Amino acid sequence: MILKILSKKHVKEILKTIESHKSIYYGQLKKETGLNSGNLSKLLNELLDFGFITKEEVPTDTKIINVYYDLTEKGKEALKVYEIIDKLS
Repeated sequence: MILKILSKKHVKEILKTIESHKSIYYGQLKKETGLNSGNLSKLLNELLDFGFITKEEVPTDTKIINVYYDLTEKGKEALKVYEIIDKLS
């Protein structure tokens, strides 16, 4: 199942984008990946379910909640899988 999620289109890009920031806001992640909200949300939820990323909801003074994503250790290990695949290609 892990390889199934890692082989999905845009997952590598999402993980690398999150890795390049200490913590990334949903809107910024959407902008940097160029993914639409539906696809990005679906992939983020799958990555959360597998424990590759964490999600933090931060309330603001307005009624908006900012959502931030971070890589977990498991997510960092997943990026190493991509490095190995790239070396073998």
